[in-house]
Amino acid sequence: MNFKRICVKLEDDTTIKDKINLTNYQRVSDMLKHCTDPFITIISDDQAYTAKKVYVIHKKILSGLNWKIKWC
Repeated sequence: MNFKRICVKLEDDTTIKDKINLTNYQRVSDMLKHCTDPFITIISDDQAYTAKKVYVIHKKILSGLNWKIKWC
């Protein structure tokens, strides 16, 4: 697995700061452009909780003018 830490800010100003598995891609932008899966999965890396949070986000939410993805 190829995890990278990211921050995702959605159109409704929700901010998610966790990890994403880039699989065979080296960069988040490469994965968003070339991956045919319509969803991205973001996994919580908070070690304080035994239950992990998993966010499944449709790429259409990220494809508008207001999306932002940055490194944490």
